[in-house]
Amino acid sequence: MTSSKIFIIVSDANVLIDFLISNEEILTIACTTIFDIHVPIPILREIKQLSEAKAKKLGLRLFEPTVEQLSQSISANPRLSFEDSLCLQIAKDNGWICTTNDKALRKECDKVNVNKMWGLEIMLALNQNGHLPKRDALKVAEKIGEMNLCITKEVVENFGKKLK
Repeated sequence: MTSSKIFIIVSDANVLIDFLISNEEILTIACTTIFDIHVPIPILREIKQLSEAKAKKLGLRLFEPTVEQLSQSISANPRLSFEDSLCLQIAKDNGWICTTNDKALRKECDKVNVNKMWGLEIMLALNQNGHLPKRDALKVAEKIGEMNLCITKEVVENFGKKLK
């Protein structure tokens, strides 16, 4: 697949939920500037805050995984959920970046040489490419930190130090 975007990613549900609750405009900015964000339909079904119509409006690329990807994900690593296995399989098959905050999924990405990025790294890339001011990125990161226990105050502080 050819794209003029810098990053082609497949995102797990948790990253999308963080942005949908904290500031969904980040997803639109990401999709209209430097990212192609792909969301498999089984992942979309996990996200109560996101309909197919809303996902398309935000600029997310929805798609049905192949039968082979679905079957490989069902019989994959028992440490991962079906949905996480599916994200891993899709990223591996397409050479895309797997965007997740899930440590088990990140570890599996390393095992099979799949590039990965944290959810906050979407905003970092936007900031470093001139599409998101530091204050806006930090405000969203703080809000994500308030609702997502995995995004600690230290994580937010370290994120803020990387912004320009």
